Amino acid sequence: MPVVTLKKKTCVSQSITRYVTVFVVPEVVTESPVANPVNTDQLVRCFTSTSKMAIAQAEVFHDEEHILNCAICRDRFDNPKELPCLHTFCRDCLERYVGGETGAFCCPTCHRITAVPRAGVDGFLNNSHISSLVQLNELFSRQEPCQEEGVNFQDATLCPVHKDQVVTSYCNTCETLLCLRCTQSDSHPGPDHDLCELAKIAERHRTSLRELLTRVWDLRSDIIRATDKVKSQQETLGLEKERAEEGIKDFFDKLTALLEVKKIDLLKEVQRVSADKMATLTQQSRELDDFLTDLESEAKFCGQTLAHHSNAELVHVQKQIQENLDQILSRKIDVNSKTNTLIVYRADETCLQTLQDIDAGYIQSSPCSPPHSTLSIEDATEGFFTTIQVQPRDEHGQKCHTDSGNVEIEIKEPTGGIQEANVEPRLDGTWSVEWRPRVAGEHCVVASIDGYPVNGSPYVINVKSNNPVLQFGKRGTRKGRFREPIGIAIDKLGQVVVADSTNARIQIFDPYGRCLHAFPALSSHATGVSVSPLGDIVVVEWEENTVMIFSAEGKLLQRFRCEHFRQPYGVAVRQDGWIVVADAKAHRVFVLAPDGTLVRTVGERGTGEGQFEQPYFVATDQNDDIVVAEMSNHRIQVFDMFGNFKRKFGSYGPKLGQFSCPAGVAVDRDGHIIVVDTDNQRVQVFRDDGKVLSVVSSAEHRLNIPHGVVATEDGHIFVADTYNHCVKKYRYI
Repeated sequence: MPVVTLKKKTCVSQSITRYVTVFVVPEVVTESPVANPVNTDQLVRCFTSTSKMAIAQAEVFHDEEHILNCAICRDRFDNPKELPCLHTFCRDCLERYVGGETGAFCCPTCHRITAVPRAGVDGFLNNSHISSLVQLNELFSRQEPCQEEGVNFQDATLCPVHKDQVVTSYCNTCETLLCLRCTQSDSHPGPDHDLCELAKIAERHRTSLRELLTRVWDLRSDIIRATDKVKSQQETLGLEKERAEEGIKDFFDKLTALLEVKKIDLLKEVQRVSADKMATLTQQSRELDDFLTDLESEAKFCGQTLAHHSNAELVHVQKQIQENLDQILSRKIDVNSKTNTLIVYRADETCLQTLQDIDAGYIQSSPCSPPHSTLSIEDATEGFFTTIQVQPRDEHGQKCHTDSGNVEIEIKEPTGGIQEANVEPRLDGTWSVEWRPRVAGEHCVVASIDGYPVNGSPYVINVKSNNPVLQFGKRGTRKGRFREPIGIAIDKLGQVVVADSTNARIQIFDPYGRCLHAFPALSSHATGVSVSPLGDIVVVEWEENTVMIFSAEGKLLQRFRCEHFRQPYGVAVRQDGWIVVADAKAHRVFVLAPDGTLVRTVGERGTGEGQFEQPYFVATDQNDDIVVAEMSNHRIQVFDMFGNFKRKFGSYGPKLGQFSCPAGVAVDRDGHIIVVDTDNQRVQVFRDDGKVLSVVSSAEHRLNIPHGVVATEDGHIFVADTYNHCVKKYRYI
C-alpha cells in the first residue's frame, strides 16, 4: 500500500543529510521528521537521473508514452480532459476532434458514444492526476543526479493548488486530494472536514471496487450458464424438430400422392414453429453475448485499474468506474429461456382408413414459457388445506393456456418424504393443487411444465406448526391444576371432563379452560373417562377393577366390578348406553350393559387380526363401531358393534401412519379417527380407512407423554398432556 514515509537520503550534489517526503511501496517506515517541512528545491534536488532509473525499474512509468501522451496528437498532455469512459485527451485535441459538434461523438480510443456537455469540451473533467504526472516528469528531467535507494515514485503526485508539494491526504467532505500545506492552512481536521490518509482511502476504494468486480464476475458466470442453457435448448429444439419431421415422414410414407400436399403443409408448419422458436432463442443468445461483451469489457478495465493505477489515480477514477459497474449490474437481462422446445407431431391414424378430406394431424407447440410462468402458494399451516396454483405464461409474461397436461408439482417434506400432489386444470387456465401439509417445517415445492421448471422453482415453503390454541392447568393439587391427567371427555354442553389421576379426582372445565368444579374419584388410579348420552360421567379405576358412574354434579350413582377385569384402563359409552372397556392386562375389550352386566368379550391376546396386546384406550363412532388403540402392537383395530373385526392400520415407527405406543383414541362426527401417538409425542388424524390426513404436534409447546384425546364439534381436539400436567386444545381439521 503506498503511504507517506520519511526516510533518510544522501544528496550527492550538496553532500548533506536531511529527511525528505517520498512514497514507498509497500512497507510503512516511521521516523522522526525534521522540524522544517520539505520544500520544492529539496525535493527536486533528490529527484535526480538516478531516481528516474529507479522509477523505470519500479515500473512507475513503465509505459510512459501511454500514460503521459495524448492518443490524438501523440505528444505530452496539454490541459488534459477526461471523458466518461475514463480516456484522457488534450483539451485542444479534443476540441478539434469533436469539431464543434453539440450532440454526441465516439471516443477516439474505445469508440464509446459520448455526449458533448452544454459547455462544450470545457465541460469535461480536468484530469488533475495526469497533469500532476506531466509536471512531475518535467521536474525530474531538470534535476541533478542524486543517490536514491528503494524509492518508488508511483504516488508522487503534485498538489494542484501548491505546485511544489506532493499530495498525501484526501478530504472526504470536499472530495479533494490535499498536500501537507493544504492540511495546515486550508483544511484542518474538524467538524467541517473529514481528512483521511491517501493510502487508507485508496484501500477502501480498492475494497469497494473488488466487491463490485466480484459481483460482476458472478453475474458473468450466470450469463455464461444462461448462454449455455439457451444453446443447449437450441440443440434440443433441433432434435425435437428432427423427431417431429421423422414422425411426419413415417406417417405420410403410408399415404399416396393424395396426401402429399397435406404433408408439405405440415412440414412447413414445423419449419415455421421451429423458426419462430429458433429466432427467439437466437435473439436471446445474441443479447446475452452482447451483454457478456460489455460486462467483460468493464470488468477488464476495472481489473486493469486495480492492478496498475496509483492510489491517487484510483481515487480519482473510482467514482466513474463504480458508476459504470453499477450501470452494468443494474441492467436487466433475462437469463431464463424465452421459449420452449416442444414440437411434436400428432398423427391422426383414422386417415389411413379414409383418404378423403382427412385431418392428418397437427403440429403441437405451446405458447407457454415455463421460466416465465408463475406459482403462488397460500400460507401453510400443518394439518390444514392450502392451495398451490400454477399460472402458465408466454415469453412476454402474459397469461396463456397450456393443453399439454404435463404440469407437475412435487412436494418434498422436511423428513425427505414426497407428498402426493394431483394437479388439476381450472377453467381460468390455471392449474392447482389442494395441499394439506402433514408436518411443520421447510418444504420444497418443485413445479414444472413439460419438464421445464417454473420461474422460481424450487420454492421453499415454511409450514407453520399447529401450536395449541388453548392450554390450561399446571402441576399442583389446587383446583384447576393437575397431577398426571390421563382420561378426557366432553359433554353435550362442550364442557371438558378430565380424569386428574394422581390427584384422585374428576375436574370439569368450560370450553375456555376455566375450572367449574371437581369431585373425588374415590381412587388415585382413575384413568378412563367418558360421558353417557344421559350426561352421566363414567370413570374406570384400574387398580380396584371397577367402573363408577357419576352424575354431572359429581354424585356417585353406581359402582360395579367385572370378574374378568385385570387392568381396565380406557372407556367409551355407545349411543345406546352400553359401556365399552379396554383392559390392558386382560388383552381384551369388554362390552357391558348400563347395570354392569357383561354382554360380550372382544378379542384375545396375540398379534393377529382381532387379537390384542395391551389395548389401553377405546372409542366408538356414530355407528357404534369399536375403535381400539393397542400400545404393544402399535396399531389401531376397528370392530363392528357385535365385535367382528373390520380393519386395522398402523405399525411401529416414527413415520406418518406409524405409532410408538398409541394411547388415547377418539372418533369425530365425520368418522375421522384421532390417535394419540404417545411416545412419538404427537396426534395423528386418519380417515376411517387409515389414510393419514394430518399430524398435530407443537414445535414450541411439545407434548410430553400425552394420553387421552377428545374431539369437539367445531374442529378442535383436547389432549391430556400427562407429563406436562396440563390440557391442550388444537385445531386439527
